Amino acid sequence: MRKVETLPNGNIKVTVPIKLRQNNSRRELIVVDGVCQHESTLAVQIARGHYWQKLIDEGVFKDAKELAKSLGTDRSYIARIIKLTRLSPRVTHAIITGVRPVDLTMDKTRRGIPDLWSEQERMFFKDG
Repeated sequence: MRKVETLPNGNIKVTVPIKLRQNNSRRELIVVDGVCQHESTLAVQIARGHYWQKLIDEGVFKDAKELAKSLGTDRSYIARIIKLTRLSPRVTHAIITGVRPVDLTMDKTRRGIPDLWSEQERMFFKDG
């Protein structure tokens, strides 16, 4: 079951239980509670993106292509979700706490997210 908790330092921890299974030379991620991998909530997608990037960084998967194959999805979907890890802390916090900017949707993230956090915040928050 997914779990969201506030840590003592004020950070928010989102937990999505999965199992990593090795079949011959192929690795697979299995969602334990049956959450659909294409679930559209931004908070879950951000958590998933950070986790997937961590798996690649730690060498569990060589790259997004190998991870996508394991998940049975396409590389572009993996890349799109991992791109959410570049959101500014302010934007990420707003999403996770449920006060996401009105203009921020998965569709909008597909069209591009500015690299600079200040530009992201101007884009998604009216008060900049």
